[in-house]
Amino acid sequence: MNEDVEKRIADIHGIIEREREALADLFHKSSALKPQLRDITAMINLVEGGCLDLEILAEPRTAAQWKYWLDSAMALLDPAIKQREYLADCL
Repeated sequence: MNEDVEKRIADIHGIIEREREALADLFHKSSALKPQLRDITAMINLVEGGCLDLEILAEPRTAAQWKYWLDSAMALLDPAIKQREYLADCL
């Protein structure tokens, strides 16, 4: 794993952290959104546990494989982010 990959992983972790904070804020603003927020949280958990788990990240990959892997993690995160943004705009 090179520095660029490590930076991208750190960036994705940062996005996840910010999304979790935004979800907590939404929950405090409206508990009526609880079911939707749980779904979004599940999507984020999937990325964190399925794509960014330390054992999974320890597997050797080529540069192209890393790109594909991390692009896929973001492709899973994007709908969660869009859904959270939509709910925030609805309040």
